Amino acid sequence: MFPVNRLHVKRTEESYLADIKNNGLLLDEVPYKEITAKLCLAAVKQNGLALEFVPPEMMTEELCFAAIQNDGWALQHVPSEMSPMNSSLTKFVSLLFKKMDWHCSMFLLR
Repeated sequence: MFPVNRLHVKRTEESYLADIKNNGLLLDEVPYKEITAKLCLAAVKQNGLALEFVPPEMMTEELCFAAIQNDGWALQHVPSEMSPMNSSLTKFVSLLFKKMDWHCSMFLLR
C-alpha cells in the first residue's frame, strides 16, 4: 500500500514511479486509468511477479522478458499468446532453466 500521507493527494506518474521502484507489487495499487507502460516496466524490473498486475493491453514481450529475468516464477503470469512455445521468449526461458540447473547442482554439491 502506498504511504498513508499520499492517499488523498493527486499523484503523478513520477510519484508512483518512485514508490514502484522500491516495491514493484505496488503497481496493483495504482488506479487503472493511471497505469502506464513506464510504470509497468519499472514494476516488473523491481519484482517480476508484478507482471500479474500489468493490464492486458500493456502486456508486451519486453515486459514478460524483464519479469522472467527478475523472477522465473513470473512465467506463470505470461499470457498464453506470449507463452514460450509461441514467442521469442523460448530461447530466454531455455537459458533460464539451464542457469537454474547450474545453481541447483551447485547447491547439491555443497
